[in-house]
Amino acid sequence: MRKLFIGHTRFSVHQYNSGSFKATRKGDGRRFSEEEYTEWLYDDERLGPRAEIFVEESLPQLAASAEDANLVHIVHYSASLPQKYQDILRGAAEEFPFLHLNEAPGIVAPSAPNKKVLNSVLRNRLPKDGVFGIYRLDDDDVLPINFFERMSPYIVDEHVGWRVSFPESLTAIRTRSEYILPWRRYFPKAAAGLVSIHQKTSDGAILGLQTRAPAKGHMKLDTAYPTVLDSREPGFFQARHKSQDSILGDGASPFFGSMIPTAIEKESVPTELFEEYFPYVSRRIRRNIAEASTELELETVQSRLSDTSVAIAINSCSSQLLLAELGDINGVPPRVEVEVQIDRDPSVSDVQLEKYLRAAGLNRKSNDAYAGSLSFSPNDVYGLFVLETPPGCSVSILTLTADDRLSLNSIRTYPLD
Repeated sequence: MRKLFIGHTRFSVHQYNSGSFKATRKGDGRRFSEEEYTEWLYDDERLGPRAEIFVEESLPQLAASAEDANLVHIVHYSASLPQKYQDILRGAAEEFPFLHLNEAPGIVAPSAPNKKVLNSVLRNRLPKDGVFGIYRLDDDDVLPINFFERMSPYIVDEHVGWRVSFPESLTAIRTRSEYILPWRRYFPKAAAGLVSIHQKTSDGAILGLQTRAPAKGHMKLDTAYPTVLDSREPGFFQARHKSQDSILGDGASPFFGSMIPTAIEKESVPTELFEEYFPYVSRRIRRNIAEASTELELETVQSRLSDTSVAIAINSCSSQLLLAELGDINGVPPRVEVEVQIDRDPSVSDVQLEKYLRAAGLNRKSNDAYAGSLSFSPNDVYGLFVLETPPGCSVSILTLTADDRLSLNSIRTYPLD
């Protein structure tokens, strides 16, 4: 018999006073007023990618694996959600009958739907033993195509009150509508796909519900509940993108400039692994970044400063990934410094600029000039460098300098946002 699973997604629910998000939590300095929070929450640059991931990647994966489960997926949203996104959700509910839309009157707990909503979806679905699982899923995470098949053995009455986490995950950086530089990540007790096991009794009680959040939320749930960790196969895919609440800081901060160098150092994920577990994500993985990049004419080189240095005029006011193809590389890639000359509005102070670029791993060399190094991933002929500046700034001159003679075959740029 197929086990009953109830999904739980908060689709940008408006809850300004919630302690669940960095954007609203007082202890993190609450960077937004309510008006600013609402504008940030519903901004198209934030909601657009989330809607695309949820409707075009996450839901089709759930649908493909639904034959292994009796599935209901609750999506909570606020009445203030912009109409076009409400329409997107309603269209998805028509396409995927297991979707249950709930207009939330206020704050929605992260662990499970409230009892009224839960009882409404349990009606006429509850199995004889009353046992079911609730799984969490953010709108920008994706579960593997065999999630319910693997989770079903845990949904039994002797496990009521237990929690189950699949910590092995895959992740990648989202650029516009595709992903680059995927890697593996071990993340025990992550919210993505976290399952709690429950039982509804004959007197209407629902056993195993969280009555008080553990300290540090889901990261400490094993202090309150028996918790299973099963890392034998990938358990979720996490999209890393600019609009995530977890990356919010005090003022503007780089996303690509901090994430890409880290991703380059990770072991690449075999294409077959995405195809097997996340086919709706796999089609958006950009394996060969150079194929989607634009080559800069080397005639734009202003001057060859020496045999070891070359300066290039560039007009970059958006986030881009620079791909430098070097010649005469024999084995170990050379160390190549990349210096960028920044043009900035008077409103951007020295302190703001330096703080931003230091967070991206660049060091100040002189007034409005900052430098870092090309990064090389294994078996890649291109050295990579992120061009990302704070609002009101752009890169005008790019200078590459090597310890030995610099042989530059080509320069390409790939748009990141």
